[in-house]
Amino acid sequence: MISRRLVIGLLGAGVVAFALYATPVALALSPEARNAKLDEALRDWSKAQHSGIVVLILQNGRPVYSRSVGRSRGREH
Repeated sequence: MISRRLVIGLLGAGVVAFALYATPVALALSPEARNAKLDEALRDWSKAQHSGIVVLILQNGRPVYSRSVGRSRGREH
């Protein structure tokens, strides 16, 4: 059975991915600025959901972004 947390996490990840995808191409950001924007979006989502999220983005099989944000076993990160 799929847990409620898993469903909420997957929905949240989809929202973050869509928000980043919807950014116009003309506003192309440097990798550092893009990562900072993604960090902010993840923190905001985590606070709103009172939950945590782990994100790993691979490009050509290599990690280009890896973060964990929010709560884990009752502790805030």
